[in-house]
Amino acid sequence: MKKIAAVIFLVIAGILAIYFSTGEDISEFNSIIIGDTKIEIKTAETPEERTLGLSGQKSLPHNRGLFFIYDQPDLYGIWMKEMNFPIDIIWFDSDKKIVSISKNAKPESFPEVFWPDFLASYVLEVNAGFVDENGIKIGDNFGYFTQR
Repeated sequence: MKKIAAVIFLVIAGILAIYFSTGEDISEFNSIIIGDTKIEIKTAETPEERTLGLSGQKSLPHNRGLFFIYDQPDLYGIWMKEMNFPIDIIWFDSDKKIVSISKNAKPESFPEVFWPDFLASYVLEVNAGFVDENGIKIGDNFGYFTQR
């Protein structure tokens, strides 16, 4: 019985550590699915949220990302200003299909700007290595999105 209580305590402590380490409210996250991979996302919808991006954040939990929504397709560039960790950047067109990917964008690359190869309506920032770990490629779609 003591072992079960200890395991439950450790699980709860781990969840709280993740929650407080990111400073994010878990209820702010929605999900998208690319292939078989579910990604919990926070949505950046306003110009201010899109400009800030993940800047200043210490880390990004596993299978979490920042999802940018734009009003119209364009060539939306991403920079690494005040970033603390490398990311993969995934651009989607208005049909929710991946049109461009930049892997392992590093904080020290600033002021370089990463650009998509084609017009995009959505951008997803995830931890570096995520694209390769999950076999994500150009042409994949995100099949589910819950917008608030």
